[in-house]
Amino acid sequence: MIAKFDKKPFSSSALSFKVDYHTKKIEAGKGEFLYSSVVNSFSDFTDVAHQVAGLNERVKYPFHEVSLNLPKGESLDDDRFIEIAKDFMKKMKYDNTAYSIIRHTDKEHEHIHILFTTVDLEGKKVDRFNERRRSQQASRELEQKYTLKETVYNKFDKNTFSEIKAREYYFHNALVKGLKSYQYEVILNEKLDGTILSNIGDRSLTNSECEVILGTALYDEIGSILDMGNFFNKLFKDELLSIMDNSFLESKSFVSFKKLLADQGVYMRLVSDKGQSKYVYGLSNVPIYFNDTTLPKRYRYGEITSLKWNERLNVEVDQKEVGGSALLSTGTTNIELSADEQKHVIYNLVYLALHNSDNYEEFSSKLKYGNVFLEEHKNSKGVYGLSLTLSSVGNPVTFKASDVSKNLSYPAINRYFTSIENPISRVANDTGVIKSIAEDTNKYIPLFSQLALSLMLSGSDRYDRELEREEEDNQERDDLKKKKKKKNMNIHKN
Repeated sequence: MIAKFDKKPFSSSALSFKVDYHTKKIEAGKGEFLYSSVVNSFSDFTDVAHQVAGLNERVKYPFHEVSLNLPKGESLDDDRFIEIAKDFMKKMKYDNTAYSIIRHTDKEHEHIHILFTTVDLEGKKVDRFNERRRSQQASRELEQKYTLKETVYNKFDKNTFSEIKAREYYFHNALVKGLKSYQYEVILNEKLDGTILSNIGDRSLTNSECEVILGTALYDEIGSILDMGNFFNKLFKDELLSIMDNSFLESKSFVSFKKLLADQGVYMRLVSDKGQSKYVYGLSNVPIYFNDTTLPKRYRYGEITSLKWNERLNVEVDQKEVGGSALLSTGTTNIELSADEQKHVIYNLVYLALHNSDNYEEFSSKLKYGNVFLEEHKNSKGVYGLSLTLSSVGNPVTFKASDVSKNLSYPAINRYFTSIENPISRVANDTGVIKSIAEDTNKYIPLFSQLALSLMLSGSDRYDRELEREEEDNQERDDLKKKKKKKNMNIHKN
């Protein structure tokens, strides 16, 4: 049995979300309320939990959750699961808290969730010191007491992690990291005796040497533990960062940086959803990827593509005045973007243009000034398709409009301008999403910043109406504040 705690306790708002989540599971027939130490109905738990938390207002995050998970194939009835859960809470010294047990049936393995307060019924804050270590010990004891299947770590898959073998010191380095880990030090020390541990620590050992010293069985078991703790991932990340840092120092542009990474087998891809974008990096032949938010800031979307790169590029762009706003006209640069990146920029610019246009002709004109070439494909019956090309890059790729987004067909775009609700309007009419898309485009490459800003401020009737409504709402809020302030002043005077 494996006990999994949330990363940290949480606040009142998070408790409401958790209770709502479990309630929906129960209502959908995928969960069942089994027991509570304080209430008979799960619907009453939130109020009582808040009352218990209120006994000690110094505890900032008074709620917590843990799940108890059985291995696949093992099954318990409700009464047995309740008994084990109560025993677990007692061993953790959390049994005097307000807690509820909910069983879920939506996974292959059987499991329960326990929501509980970190303040006990006497108003004392529970002692969470070494919580994860103690939970592992409690789980082992409960396995023996209730004759549950012993938790066995999956055999270390040396084929899946064949890249570890190619990197001959990875096992040793991962083990060193694991032994320094607060959470895994105890687990690993239980598997290693003093002699083995001292040999491992003497010098850097190859993977083969580690296997000889530990023996194949223990080598496999330790490997699975290190794998579970993501210690190999951390080494892959260190290796990736080493390549990225060296490439960063050697590069003179964003383009050359990407080329250097590719030459050294580093994967770099742009991923975007409704104006929220990020880069994903990885090493070739290694099935592990890292979001840019887990890497140093300079490698993140909006930073790596910022002016510090592009000010070194030879960019020649003409400008025209359109409707009082400076929009980018067709220009040429030596910036080269991948097909995915070009598609991403086209998607952003198309939806910005849609949002700020009142008809198809205006939409087409906005794209033209945004360096997006829109081509209509016709037959005897009229227009049957559209294609889009980002003409301002050095390596333009032409896409079918439906490849940029499955919703961007010629009929769908025309329906959008006739005010018929369709998938396009859900994005193009959502001011919040459009603002995110504009900010996203501004971050991407300075070449497009002026365009995004101009499209957001250009004088389409739709945007003007939205702006007017926003100003009216702001004015109304200001008037209410003034009235309230004046009323309070009169009360104080009296």
